[in-house]
Amino acid sequence: MSKQTENIKKEETKTPKLHPQDSNKLNPKMEQISLSQNSSFVSYEEEGANYVLNLLCQRIMDSVAKSNNEKVKKQVQSHLDQIETLFDEFLELKNLQIKSISKTINDQENFLQKELKEKQDKMKDSLIGLNLDQTASKKK
Repeated sequence: MSKQTENIKKEETKTPKLHPQDSNKLNPKMEQISLSQNSSFVSYEEEGANYVLNLLCQRIMDSVAKSNNEKVKKQVQSHLDQIETLFDEFLELKNLQIKSISKTINDQENFLQKELKEKQDKMKDSLIGLNLDQTASKKK
């Protein structure tokens, strides 16, 4: 077994098995990254990404906590803040994309319903015309 594989297996045994909702227990100092709770589009992928991000940040903070270098700690915290900001922007863009797709679907549905109604009206008119023709031919 290679050293990389051994290291990965060691890391897997160290990794706490928490549910994504428990990720805020990993680092009480760090705010839980918002998943657009008002949006009905929050997915398991986002919860999983949030969990992984918080787990990664916790591991980084644990490693940095062992260091006595304040400059390094500040730099790492700055990078973690940037990661959090980028993640929030990613989720915002994803939600905008979902809303855009949803609007497109709704517009398409409305168009198809309108088209269906027009065709139904034409068929109704044709049937009425056909009935009038049949009635007229019966009278002759």
